[in-house]
Amino acid sequence: MQLQEKINEAYESGNKLSEYQIQMMEKERDLLVAKAEFEDAQNAKSKVSLTRDNEGNVGYVYTADPTDVAAAEENYNAKIYEMRKLNAEYIEELQQ
Repeated sequence: MQLQEKINEAYESGNKLSEYQIQMMEKERDLLVAKAEFEDAQNAKSKVSLTRDNEGNVGYVYTADPTDVAAAEENYNAKIYEMRKLNAEYIEELQQ
């Protein structure tokens, strides 16, 4: 089920969402955006380099910019960490 569908279903059912549920849905949305940005950075062939093969032929190779990929990956990992941290805080709160 898509994230927006889950949100709509929760509102339509008349169930009140807890603060944790709202925050978790926001984190999930942020994670999906970060994942899309990471995949886009990996697939973006914005860097051009000139290469020579074994037979001496010269050609252009288009690759993703490693700094863009690294930044997008770092952002994606940060979003995963934020979700895990929110879960841990919620579990700790429930145990008190």
